[in-house]
Amino acid sequence: MADLVQQYFQDKNIIQEFTGRHSAKPATPEQNAHIESYHSIMESVVCKRYEFDDLKDAILTMNQFREFYNFKRIHSGVKYKSPYRFLLNRGIDMKKLKL
Repeated sequence: MADLVQQYFQDKNIIQEFTGRHSAKPATPEQNAHIESYHSIMESVVCKRYEFDDLKDAILTMNQFREFYNFKRIHSGVKYKSPYRFLLNRGIDMKKLKL
């Protein structure tokens, strides 16, 4: 899976950075406060509340959460708007971005 992610980044000319690069401890993406917060919210909203029948069910539920998180859920860090509304006000339409 990591190889697929790395290939995706390379194909999209994305430079991946890790936090804690100069520390004695190897850097990991989980040290990033934003992703830690996202994972904590996902864990409490999805993982602790649902049992999945299969991988397809888990993927569907996670995608629904991601859609809600990015397009409807308000975030204090972006002036109590959804990330979608916040970026739309700055001329970026997340729905039109190709990932």
